[in-house]
Amino acid sequence: MVRLLKEYVYVLVIALYPVLLVYFRNVHEAGAEQLKLPILFFLAVALLAWLFFSAWAGRFAVGALIAQLTLLIAALWRPLETAVRAQWVMIRYWHLFPVALAVGVIAALLLGRRARLGKTRFLAYRKWLAGLFAILIVYNAAGAVPVLWRRVTQFRRAPAAPASVVPVAARVDRPDVYLIILDEFAPFLQIQKHFNWRPVELAQYLRQRQFSVSGSSYNPSFLTVEVLAGLVGMEWPAEITQYQVAADGRIKKYVNTPDLDQHTYFAESTLMRFFQAHGYTVYAANMLGDLFNVSSPFVADYTFQLPPNAGGVSLENTVFASVLKNSVLEPLLTIWPHDKHFYNRMVEGILGWLADPNIRRAPSFTFAHIACPHAPYLFEPDGAWRKEEGSVKVDDFYLAQYQFIAKRIIAVLEQIIAANPDCIVLVQSDHSYRHELTMPVDDMASIFNAVYYRGRAFNIEGLSGLDTLRRVLNETFGTDFPIHEGRRPLAGLVQ
Repeated sequence: MVRLLKEYVYVLVIALYPVLLVYFRNVHEAGAEQLKLPILFFLAVALLAWLFFSAWAGRFAVGALIAQLTLLIAALWRPLETAVRAQWVMIRYWHLFPVALAVGVIAALLLGRRARLGKTRFLAYRKWLAGLFAILIVYNAAGAVPVLWRRVTQFRRAPAAPASVVPVAARVDRPDVYLIILDEFAPFLQIQKHFNWRPVELAQYLRQRQFSVSGSSYNPSFLTVEVLAGLVGMEWPAEITQYQVAADGRIKKYVNTPDLDQHTYFAESTLMRFFQAHGYTVYAANMLGDLFNVSSPFVADYTFQLPPNAGGVSLENTVFASVLKNSVLEPLLTIWPHDKHFYNRMVEGILGWLADPNIRRAPSFTFAHIACPHAPYLFEPDGAWRKEEGSVKVDDFYLAQYQFIAKRIIAVLEQIIAANPDCIVLVQSDHSYRHELTMPVDDMASIFNAVYYRGRAFNIEGLSGLDTLRRVLNETFGTDFPIHEGRRPLAGLVQ
């Protein structure tokens, strides 16, 4: 039994290497929970491949070697196909597959024949292959250890309230607070400038409901993770992406892109802990899930989840998807039983969740990051679901999705305020419409920024998203967070 287990382990090391490599190389963005599905899947693949080839060859050792070689070819399918097509342009993906399959069968026949003839010296290669890839796994794991260690120690640390927290007893007035982030929602001036369209209905509603709207707000970064890390951490990250711009204001080149460990920043969640220290119940909804760990139970009391009957699981931006895209199993991504409209359901689910006053216990703080109108572009202006993204310009898709969310957010805000006119609602974007090849940096960093402050005027003109949040906290809780008046240079800009 031990000998058979060893043979299976030889195969398993090869099968799991691509999964672990992708995870360790992206440990700043991926959580350990992303390993569950691909590891279980490749455990089964390794077992089935080993048993199949062992039955064919009549020996478990031979089956292990053939399975190793087969899995290596399968895992490296996309790079191999790319290399072959560089020489023979007319060869397509499925044209190449029969060729590779024939080569594999011939190799298996030769290996089986040698085994039956008693020439077994070559079988030692299965051990060498397993050992080599085990070393590669350890090497890549070593690079991820510092990040993983910080994450573990952070999660184990008891939540600490910020130093500026005013004792709850001294502040008995605790209104419900909402912070809603619409990903890539362009401010009014930018949507008019780049798309020649005016969100008249939304502008009129905000004015009628006494929202304070800034026409000149910006964030020092136009990258979502850096902006969200600043908001939930109450400080801009120490390192953000740096770049140089050309004379026309567009990005000339990137100078530095730091490995920002999102999990560490969001586990800190100074903002959430601030509200918890004031006796608030914290609610969080986050579409990008594992990428931005703000919806972790370490920082929120309750998090939004789609109900079980809402349909599907999305593999987009996961370790599993990254591995499959480079392997012979790539077609599984198109036939995998997941809901193609998972994105649509998440957007509409979070919007409905925001508007439902019955799910919150006062006083409450609600954080919602909604990846809309950010791609994928799957909404028509009237809210209908697109079957495909279509063949027209991407700009047209963005505008259609912008029109959808601009209309839907009105209904959401109205329900929130009608249920509790004394609440505070911040609606922001992390950045504007973003096209790094054609748009000036200043345009991409401009943000939509609106605040409903208990039905009265509230000055936020020119403030960044973070400074707007700080001003709200200072006014409401008597804190003294510093406010940076006026527009500062973009933090990522270097000369």
